[in-house]
Amino acid sequence: MPSEGTLPHISGGVIGPRSDVAMALDTGWLLLTGFNIFFMQAGFAMLEAGATRAKNTKNIILKKVLNPTLGLLVYWAVGYAFAFGHGPLSNAFIGFDNFFLYQDDMTQYAFFFFQWGFAITGSTILVGSLAERTQFTSYLYINVIVTAWIYPIPSHWVWAEEGWLKNLGTNGFIDFAGGAVVHMMGGGIGLIGAIIVGPREGRWVLYVRVCVCVCV
Repeated sequence: MPSEGTLPHISGGVIGPRSDVAMALDTGWLLLTGFNIFFMQAGFAMLEAGATRAKNTKNIILKKVLNPTLGLLVYWAVGYAFAFGHGPLSNAFIGFDNFFLYQDDMTQYAFFFFQWGFAITGSTILVGSLAERTQFTSYLYINVIVTAWIYPIPSHWVWAEEGWLKNLGTNGFIDFAGGAVVHMMGGGIGLIGAIIVGPREGRWVLYVRVCVCVCV
């Protein structure tokens, strides 16, 4: 049986000693679930391409390509530090440490990959909510803001050990599969954006006319 070593185990951003086998199992599970989360990008791409007009399909697919790549750079630079940093300036509201993953600790890379998948999932919801109504560069700006600042804040509240929601009451705030941190956050931003930009012009005119004629 393997003895307790010095390899750290990551759980909710907290690092502690675990055995080699436990570390390998944890890393493998994080990577497996991270792959599953990342593959949601393909599902969103097919859903949104099918819900928009053919002339905008390339725009949708290109956004799905740049969303994870640009999101990776931004989350690596600052987003992960705001979400799970444990420096002296970290508090219940926000983390503030390990920018650019500068701490030489390979054991947290799997956890970073897992959380990056959640971060880009939250930002990709906006593509469908604002489809055919915003310029391409506008979405890139939104993607940077969401991955660097908006998503890390609630994820720190709920999943980091210092987060105020994590320590709320006896059991803390329990988030099931990112239902609040990821999907509610992304859906809320998408709803606000859809209200601001309004409906797609000319998208439902024929449909409304047909419905009116049928009803009459």
